Amino acid sequence: MFLPFCQFGIRKRHNLTEETGQVSDEDAAALKDIGIEKEWIDGVAHPRLFMRFLDAIGIDDKYRNEHPLADETENWRDMFYDLCAKGGAAQSLGAIGLGTENVVK
Repeated sequence: MFLPFCQFGIRKRHNLTEETGQVSDEDAAALKDIGIEKEWIDGVAHPRLFMRFLDAIGIDDKYRNEHPLADETENWRDMFYDLCAKGGAAQSLGAIGLGTENVVK
């Protein structure tokens, strides 16, 4: 499905707001339906939420320090960063928009 540019801009702004931890009333209602209370996450950026998740499943600072990333993980991370930082607009958008965000919906 292709979105007109103005609709893409609206969705991208919503996504950026969401990434910083700002939860809309509509999103809060959907999260409540699956047992997540707004006050647990409101104002908490996604990287911090992910760190909370890792800590909760036992992948805490101690574990991370004792178990370095696999070479494959570091290679993927570095290639992804280079693509986003040095690629053209279409490459960056494809990597971030379609390559990562699409899988979480």
